[in-house]
Amino acid sequence: MTWYSKYKRYKKLVSDLLFERAELDFVRTVVDDISPTFNGLEFEYLKQKYSGVDNFQKIEVASVAQPIVNKKSHRLHKKHFSRMYKSIAKKIHPDKFCRMKRTQEIIKKEEMFRQVASAYRLADWAKFLEIAEELSERPLNMDRLIQLIPSEIKETKRKAEELKTTYGWQLYECNEDPTCIENLMQKVTNKMYRRKHE
Repeated sequence: MTWYSKYKRYKKLVSDLLFERAELDFVRTVVDDISPTFNGLEFEYLKQKYSGVDNFQKIEVASVAQPIVNKKSHRLHKKHFSRMYKSIAKKIHPDKFCRMKRTQEIIKKEEMFRQVASAYRLADWAKFLEIAEELSERPLNMDRLIQLIPSEIKETKRKAEELKTTYGWQLYECNEDPTCIENLMQKVTNKMYRRKHE
């Protein structure tokens, strides 16, 4: 495989990772945003269907989706990006601009550096690679990244799928359909509550 073919493969993998990360961010946002609505609906459902919320005790149940633990993980690690990070820092570290007039371009580069530093620290490789691409920063260990990015894509996809098993996401998918919401609330009640002995 030529260097150009490898580079195209690498860019495609980065693009796929960014797509899966955007999906994960979307699902997370939906679940977070809908939580107060879900809690309100759950309370109202118990109040309307039964003699009182006080007659119920919440049961501590295990999460519907348990995280998958891969003992032989070959996922991306900081060591795969350390040289790329140093190269990015040489281009856009805020110290480089401290004696320059603060233009929009410099402010943008400073913000970009904050984001890339945070992504590097938190192992958010999708964000890190997105900024690297924007700066036309090519990886020095492209062969290794081509091997490892697919597992990062798979893990990102798994996290999104896990979030889609939550009641919050299921409520979102009801799309305000009363029958769907009623069925979901019944399911929640059956799974998460039991009547207290009077």
